[in-house]
This record gives sequence, C-alpha cells and structure tokens, in this order.
Amino acid sequence: MGKIYTGKYTSSSNQVATFENGKIFSGKYTSSSNQVGTIDGNKIYRGKYTSSSNQVGTIDGNKIYRGKYTSSSNQVGTIDGNKIYRGKYTSSSNQVGTIDGNKIYRGKYTSSSNQVGTIDGNKIYRGKYTSSSNQVGTIDGNKIYRGKYTSSSNQVGTIDGNKIYRGKYTSSSNQVGTIDGNKIYRGQYTSSSNQIAVVDGGGATAAAAAAAAYLLLL
Repeated sequence: MGKIYTGKYTSSSNQVATFENGKIFSGKYTSSSNQVGTIDGNKIYRGKYTSSSNQVGTIDGNKIYRGKYTSSSNQVGTIDGNKIYRGKYTSSSNQVGTIDGNKIYRGKYTSSSNQVGTIDGNKIYRGKYTSSSNQVGTIDGNKIYRGKYTSSSNQVGTIDGNKIYRGKYTSSSNQVGTIDGNKIYRGQYTSSSNQIAVVDGGGATAAAAAAAAYLLLL
C-alpha cells in the first residue's frame, strides 16, 4: 500500500490519497466507495474502469501528461524519486506531493522474507535498510545508474513509459522488463510466469520500477 501526501511532509494530516494494486483511493482508506482512479500500465483512468473515454492521464518515464498524448504542451507534472512536482521543473516551490511506498519484493508476494530492496528518494538500497553501505544504485529521472554517481559510464538502464530497457537505448532488443500496475515482469509480456517483482505502494512509479529493474533484471 502506498500513500500520497500533499506538499513536502508525510504527516498523517497531509495524506490525500492511497494507492494499492493499481487502484487510487481518496483519503486513507481503501474501501470501494473511496476509489477515484485506476492505473493500468502507464495510463491513468478516472474511476474504476479502464475504458478509453475515462483516460485522464499518461505517464512516460518520469513525466506526467494530461490526457492520452505525450506532447510537451500536455505535461502537467514530473516525478523525481518520491516527489511529485507541478509542471516540468523540479524546484522546491513546484513540489505538490510526496509518495510513500518504497519496498520491493521478489516474486508475487509482499512477505518480509521476499523483500530485496528499498527506495529512499532517488537511491536504491539492497535489502531492508538504507545505510550508505547498502546503496547499490541511483535513479535520475528515467535513467538507472550503478552505484552512487550518475555519470554516463554508470548508466545501466532506462525506463520509457511502462517498458524497462538495459543500457541507454530504447530499442526493442534492449527491453528487459514491463511494468503493469504494481507488478513488474521480465521481458515484453505480462504473463503470470514472467512476474519477477511486486512493489509495495500500488502502481510502480518510475522510481520503484527502476529500483526493481536494477535489483532483479540489470
């Protein structure tokens, strides 16, 4: 289960939404009557149903667009680590939200023994603890880097929409994974047998997907 807070601070009084298994709920509780939206792959829908007429947004890498098309004029937000910004720029004054839901599990189930990684901001840690010695990767936008530094030579992966690629280029032959809701699959197909990870926090944000890809695919 993931939590979304208005503004910069994750106090209970600031929580405005909850997301779980691809569903977006208003407030703190995941009752059916509170469901206000649905995430399917990189598409965001109003309400419970994923019909084309209900699509209100699209995620492409770390960019959030209004509607179905990813033209620059449609960009309404940007994700950086666990922070959500209004518009194209990640200045502090533009921050409108924070995501809390940072655990990554191997396989289909979110049991403690399956946890393989943790996200904290734009840092990827192996295991449950965010000590410096456990940091194995770094996320910058839709790029995934080995280790702590975002030099070009350290780039090991790229996320484009709901697709995860090895290296810097988004050619079909480089695709190593696919995101669908809070599930991450090896390769191009979302069959149950291909599922390699589940993210604790509803839909897999670029940050969560990047971390899972680093730990399990790259």
